Amino acid sequence: RDDDTWIAISTHTEDDWHALCRAAGHADWREDPRFADAESRRSNVNALDQTVGAWTQTMEVRHVTELLQAHGVAAGPVLRTDELLDDEQLQSLGVVIETEHPVAGVRRQLGLPWRMEKGGGEYRRAPLLGEHTREVLTTLLGLSDSEYARLEKEEVLR
Repeated sequence: RDDDTWIAISTHTEDDWHALCRAAGHADWREDPRFADAESRRSNVNALDQTVGAWTQTMEVRHVTELLQAHGVAAGPVLRTDELLDDEQLQSLGVVIETEHPVAGVRRQLGLPWRMEKGGGEYRRAPLLGEHTREVLTTLLGLSDSEYARLEKEEVLR
């Protein structure tokens, strides 16, 4: 119904297709020879897109999503980037996370959209400019503490 809003709908089986027809209140789509089976629907994808699109355009995207899902059809809104952080499902799955940064404060952001058995669950803030200079120079590059202190005193590390 709104401009530039979309819904992704997926039917893999004939049962899925029939559920979509029921949800839409269009049993007649099942009788249409252009949509009689998966091959016919693929061959007539433009007509199918127009037919389903005409039905979805009459409703809000969230309503279409809920209606289709209630009938067992895989469907979901295609979200713009600015909508992702407010999506209830992403929040409930733990994909939306909060990190605290000493300069930027608390920020919500998207985490990984999957779970791993080991690792991958820890989120850290972005480092500050120069925050790890001492660690990098002494640990990775092997500078002694006195060499580091000299560079710091001479303001080389600013």
